[in-house]
Amino acid sequence: MIGEASFQRLWRLVSGARFDGVDSMIAADRDGQATAIELESGLLLYSLVRRMRPRVVVETGTHKGFSGAWIACALKDNHEMNVSIPAGHLHTIDANRYDGVPEHLWIELEVDRYITHYIGDSHAIPVPVSMFIDFLWLDADHSAESINAEWDYLHGRLADPCWVAFHDTYLDARMNRGIEIIKTKAKNKGLTVDHMAMRNMRGFDLLQLHSQPHLKRPDAE
Repeated sequence: MIGEASFQRLWRLVSGARFDGVDSMIAADRDGQATAIELESGLLLYSLVRRMRPRVVVETGTHKGFSGAWIACALKDNHEMNVSIPAGHLHTIDANRYDGVPEHLWIELEVDRYITHYIGDSHAIPVPVSMFIDFLWLDADHSAESINAEWDYLHGRLADPCWVAFHDTYLDARMNRGIEIIKTKAKNKGLTVDHMAMRNMRGFDLLQLHSQPHLKRPDAE
């Protein structure tokens, strides 16, 4: 279900966008322009969260809060569709506060209650230890070493199944090397890894990891 308020939130995120002259739409100036995710990737994030209905989402690389806004809009819409189930929540981290710009956007969209924002090292995001991560969105430092450090810190906290997504995989070849290392690590732990690579625009890769029975969500069959 998407009501009028949902459309208004999404309209706020797409308003002011423009074609980048190559193959995608970039965010409005106030939202970070080309330093934010493409609108197409924002819509994809929104759709994935609506479809997956995660309880715990972790993002590295908050920046000005644009990608987090898409995620939180989906979490809010999921919750308002069925308020009898716990609301999903986004935990996002960045080394820079960006002068409170992310919080301003989230408050404007009325999704701030669905987000916890941390300032610090993405290799040590302090997600509460009682939570298993349903969706992990890695978009901070794109080096293979960095995304593997994030993986090493968080992999023991992943739910079964879990989805892990990466941005800029077309623009930055280091990401691809890092993803292959992560896939090998996951398989060595007995996980099945399904990989979908979308290598157009700036690139968006998605892994589904599953078959860790002891980490299954309580409602998983």
